[in-house]
Amino acid sequence: AATPKEAATPKEAATPKEAPKHAPKAPARLEAETFDAAVARGTWFVCFTAPWCTYSQNMEPAWADAAGSLEEDDVQVASVDVSATPALAYRLGIRALPTLLFFHRGSVFEYNGPRALEHILFFAKGGFHRARGFAIPTSSSVVSTM
Repeated sequence: AATPKEAATPKEAATPKEAPKHAPKAPARLEAETFDAAVARGTWFVCFTAPWCTYSQNMEPAWADAAGSLEEDDVQVASVDVSATPALAYRLGIRALPTLLFFHRGSVFEYNGPRALEHILFFAKGGFHRARGFAIPTSSSVVSTM
């Protein structure tokens, strides 16, 4: 069986093609109050970041490119500032930044692949099916496990 990292990374036989050129777009900003309602409807690819994190800052251009490229694929691209939403970050198990989570039909899939746009798009357009998904944790499920 493939490890989650291997499963989330494209295989040679299914290597992503060069990413199409689309205009970058500012990702949606999700807050703690809007997060659950947003990911409950539609498909979302969310980057969990913090303004003080250099790695998060370095991810911003590729994330804006992903937002522009996925717009016509019915995948919403968003960012969440974990410094403003610590309870949400805890609930979702965010331990490193930036963390990329793909939300689809009540499940969440963690993306651990390369940060290059073509790999991100490959994952969002179906590669996530190779990763192990889990149910989106609710506030009550975190409390009940303590």
